[in-house]
Amino acid sequence: MSFFGINMASRALQADQRALEVTGQNITNANVPGYSRQVAVLTSISGPGAMTLDEAGSAVAPGGGVDVAVVQRTHAAWLDQAAGQLTAQSGQATIDDQSAQQLEGLLAEPTDAGLAATMDRFMAAFGNLANHPEDAAARDGVLHAGEEMANRYQQLNQGLDSLHQGMAAQAQGSVTAINDLAKQVASLDGQISQAQAAGATPNELLDQRDQLVQQLTQKAGVTVSGQQGGDLIVSVGGVALVQGQQAQALALAPGRPLSVVMAGTGQSVTVPGGELRAQQDWVNTTLPGYRSRLGAFRDSLTAAVNTLHQSGRDATGAVGQPFFVTDAGGNPAVNPALLADSRKVVAGDGTAGSGSVALAIADLGAPSGKGLSPYHQWVADIGAQAADSRQQSAQTQASLQQIQAAQSSESGVNLDEELAQMVSLQQAYSASARLLSTYNTLLTTLIQQTGV
Repeated sequence: MSFFGINMASRALQADQRALEVTGQNITNANVPGYSRQVAVLTSISGPGAMTLDEAGSAVAPGGGVDVAVVQRTHAAWLDQAAGQLTAQSGQATIDDQSAQQLEGLLAEPTDAGLAATMDRFMAAFGNLANHPEDAAARDGVLHAGEEMANRYQQLNQGLDSLHQGMAAQAQGSVTAINDLAKQVASLDGQISQAQAAGATPNELLDQRDQLVQQLTQKAGVTVSGQQGGDLIVSVGGVALVQGQQAQALALAPGRPLSVVMAGTGQSVTVPGGELRAQQDWVNTTLPGYRSRLGAFRDSLTAAVNTLHQSGRDATGAVGQPFFVTDAGGNPAVNPALLADSRKVVAGDGTAGSGSVALAIADLGAPSGKGLSPYHQWVADIGAQAADSRQQSAQTQASLQQIQAAQSSESGVNLDEELAQMVSLQQAYSASARLLSTYNTLLTTLIQQTGV
């Protein structure tokens, strides 16, 4: 009889207790976002080397008990990679969807507040003037409708400016958030390295870092390597943003187009995906493209109206003046000379009862006319992009949820399983305690009987 049995039972108690602590950690963190279930991996210990004999007289090496080899984090790297790709796509699709909805809201089509209805009223006012060319009220109606249409153009331009500025501000906010996240990742890398150097397994720190990396992926579509240790490398478009405990900063370059650079060196960075990429696309391409098409349509329509209006004579017999004038930004306004004297609104060729010019202007809005069809196509294209963005966002989100469900199944905490594990470990702990008590009783009896 020796103290070997007591030592073996004591080790079992310690191992069972540690495993219970791990189970308790899982249970208490079941609702913590990003927490990965931990498992106490038990391993048997070889005996001290002394041999005993079995009933047949054969030598048997007694076991040394059990120990917790490592507290392992349940983790599937391939799921993280798939989730990262979808997270970047989801971030980009969400910005596209939200921006398209804002643009649709600005257009307010098809409602009375939309430009299409406003232009219809403008054309109808000229149609009314064509039928009543000598009616002063009809001329006043044309001027009022012209002002309404010009104001709507200005509202659209201002709205597009606001969307552009807002998106640029969002991009700056994304860069600020990315830089903050990068600092946090680098700080955690340092803590992870220190813990691993001390022989610890910093599972909770690894979970926290994974959460931050997911946020970076959503913002900028980053790529990651070296996830198990404290030497994590996070890259944006092939440029290292975080390398171990060192974090670099991004910045927006001054001027246009909106471009991303490394704050320290000015090195250009091509953002591959995520929210920042979508914000760049809207600022640099999408909004300028829509604004250019609106401007071309506006200029074409006002030029056509002016050409026709200048082809006739007003109520005073004078040659018609331009109906619209434009400012430096291309925004139209009704000619102040016409507003000051409505008789200068041209209805026809100057002969009594002529409404030919007003009719020609009204016909610009007819289905066969060239006035409104480009605008309707512009609105249709915006609607199509909005629908596509909405569908893309929904599909990407659905795919991401599937991957997240798989991650939860792989790494998440199942309380039923943990409770079953707790009961099993509790029984093992009780058995180990009974074993220790038995060995202690035997050893005590031996000492008392032999007087050792």
